[in-house]
Amino acid sequence: MGLKGVKKRVMRQNMIDFHYDKKFDVIFIPARSFLHLKEQKNQISCLKNIKKHLKDNGIFVLIFFNPDLEKLINYSSRKFSYIDSFNHPNQDKTIKLFSRQQNDIKNQIQNIEWKFEIDNSEYIIRMDVRWIYKEEFKLLLKIAGFSGWKLYGDFDKSKFKNSSSEIIWVVNK
Repeated sequence: MGLKGVKKRVMRQNMIDFHYDKKFDVIFIPARSFLHLKEQKNQISCLKNIKKHLKDNGIFVLIFFNPDLEKLINYSSRKFSYIDSFNHPNQDKTIKLFSRQQNDIKNQIQNIEWKFEIDNSEYIIRMDVRWIYKEEFKLLLKIAGFSGWKLYGDFDKSKFKNSSSEIIWVVNK
């Protein structure tokens, strides 16, 4: 895209304890990535670190799914379910994607396994995420020192409702 100095500005760091020598107008955690922090102490450390790296009028944006306890209780599968098929980007092969999920209601953890079938080979990747309820996240934000936020039900900035499947958080420093 012709952007200069990108390699100097982009680094791979842990979201719990990252460090930059500058502050930002916006910090964005995409694709529900924050939910991979399963321990509250790590969630709080991450949020405090984000606040430290925001300019005074900066904002922090992230997305969660809105947990539906009834669905989480009822949705567990020991069998893999077919999701979709994709063309391999570099080879003339089809990749079939499957998933299965066990929900640990007590600890708010989704134990997810993704299975990729390519030719006669299978690859399984495990992914655990911790769902966070709206009111719980408000407390985490307060503990980290944030005082204001807006909630949206989708990226189009539609109003958040308890029935919304997504929660878009726009948090003010």
